[in-house]
Amino acid sequence: MNNLKKGFSLVELLVVIAIIGILASVGVTTYSGYIESAKQGVVKSNHNSVVSYSIAELARCQLGSGSFAASEQGTNNTEIKCTEVTGTNAATSIKQYIISIAKFENPGTSETYVDAKTAAASGVLTTINETDLTKFATLEDSYCNTDAQMGNIYIFGLDQDPGTDYLQIASCVDPTGTTAAESMISSQRISVE
Repeated sequence: MNNLKKGFSLVELLVVIAIIGILASVGVTTYSGYIESAKQGVVKSNHNSVVSYSIAELARCQLGSGSFAASEQGTNNTEIKCTEVTGTNAATSIKQYIISIAKFENPGTSETYVDAKTAAASGVLTTINETDLTKFATLEDSYCNTDAQMGNIYIFGLDQDPGTDYLQIASCVDPTGTTAAESMISSQRISVE
């Protein structure tokens, strides 16, 4: 008679479990890298959309439109006439557009953007400083150095003299970056005339 026992030995099962464990650890590492690069792609896309919208609205004002950006859609309490646009009120209006109309999703929190009261908070922060030109030249490390700031949009509005107002938009794309250039993407100064 033939008494063949069918099945796997303990050693064979342990080898299979070890192989599955190795493949799973490699897969999780690769998957988290894909997730991180996808989040960064969303931040870049949101940033480019906001910059393009800002430039288009300023160009529309130069062509004689009545009111600027989100102010015409009732999201601000007061309408900003194109003849009265400055760097500071343009920054506030663009922030309202992002929060109330565009309703982009912040990849850092997976929720729609909200008003960020400080640089450490999550969301959209408007920094208006009429005398501090350095914020336009270099972005401080405090704007993008924690995971909570990932995806944040910062809008800098500057009023200097009539005809020399500026708007600049920056986004936190990689809080682990070693320099501001690696962690932030920023638009050029957008002239508000």
